Amino acid sequence: MAFAQDLQEIGLSEIEAKTYAAMVGLGPTAATDIAERAGLKRPTTYLALDHLMQRGLVSEELRRGRRLYTPQEPEKLRTIMKKMRRQAMAAELKLDEILPELKAVQHELVETPQIIVKRGLEGIKNIFEDIASSPQSWYYFGAAKEFLARFTAEELKDIHLSFDQIRAKAGRPKILLMTDAGVYDVPGFRSKRPSNRDIKVVQREIKSKSALIVFHRGIAVLNFGAKPFGIIVRNQEIAEIVKLMFLQAWKSPNDK
Repeated sequence: MAFAQDLQEIGLSEIEAKTYAAMVGLGPTAATDIAERAGLKRPTTYLALDHLMQRGLVSEELRRGRRLYTPQEPEKLRTIMKKMRRQAMAAELKLDEILPELKAVQHELVETPQIIVKRGLEGIKNIFEDIASSPQSWYYFGAAKEFLARFTAEELKDIHLSFDQIRAKAGRPKILLMTDAGVYDVPGFRSKRPSNRDIKVVQREIKSKSALIVFHRGIAVLNFGAKPFGIIVRNQEIAEIVKLMFLQAWKSPNDK
């Protein structure tokens, strides 16, 4: 039917478009005649007429016991289009407002863990640098002495300098270190006690050549043995539960 497709493209449903197109050029008309001209069943036509009246495109009158329907001037479509445009703009603004929160919720629900393996001391250094670049706090538990023993004094100095520069760019978020006394062999760690670094030295010797780091994007498991390697598991939920375990251990008194 003429105009029906065009009317759908500007926002009317299929039955609304067919009904309105069938009424154009007619005066007051009964629903039965409109249904026949539109090629629709009468109940469907009544439904379309009701929707069109809500849109302000059709008026209804009772004449001599008969209910008749009259299409409004086609110019009314322009007013409806303007209203739809305003509604669309308002909906887009609302979407922009809630989209970040929706994405965050969806990310929490469906985040798939990402596992990254890095080998060698260079791989472990890369992991430390990646974590150090985080603007959020992170937590270290494990050996310090065994890790530091893998480097010369000059290498440790270079690593510390690079690490410190990266931390500075990240805003130096607070870090918590639960480790052995070997941590004080790091240049400056014994003499300086900044507010953005807390150290808790465990009384028992940490014989394992391993460590665990919790950061805001996941956890990192490190091994400083004969064949050093590091494994990163990027998953917010895992990071949160391991962080909770770390903080519980942090609050516990030192072993005797």
